[in-house]
Amino acid sequence: MGQIWKGAIVYGSDQEVAGLMRAVRRLNATGAFSWIGSDGWSGRSLVTQSNELQVEGTLSLQPQANPVLGFDTYFLNLTVENNKRNPCSWTPYNDKYTRVCTTHERLTRNNTVFENQLQFVSDAVMALAVALQDMHRDLCGGKPGLSDPLVGFMASHRPGLPPHKSRCISCRATASAITASLTNCS
Repeated sequence: MGQIWKGAIVYGSDQEVAGLMRAVRRLNATGAFSWIGSDGWSGRSLVTQSNELQVEGTLSLQPQANPVLGFDTYFLNLTVENNKRNPCSWTPYNDKYTRVCTTHERLTRNNTVFENQLQFVSDAVMALAVALQDMHRDLCGGKPGLSDPLVGFMASHRPGLPPHKSRCISCRATASAITASLTNCS
């Protein structure tokens, strides 16, 4: 008789793993496996709700995520009147509550949940912005607008690659700073 597997490493979305756990329950396999879960599902309510016995004892792998300093204060102070940068951001609120925003709605810590991994979105946006700024500086010599070399670069590409992938982006993120650079991949 062969070896019987007792553990499983599961990388998947919360929806997929919720379905897996329902199948475990349906097949009376609760307790038959030890789970190692990725951050894509472990600890998410969609998976754990009604599947508590199936996921009990899961070893969860979570990346360290730190709050983006000042973001919560900034976001909680947005109103319909002062959100000039993105006035359309209230559309989901209107859609969710099927009514038009007035000037009296306020976001609070009691009615707003911040995604724990917001830091990674912020880091990615900053890395791309710094890389584009460096590319603009290198190709446009610090002059505002689009220079001929930058337009030429954006229009050209290596065979088989779209223009934006004909140059590699490398970045390094630390707790205090993000540095990024564009390098020629040829």
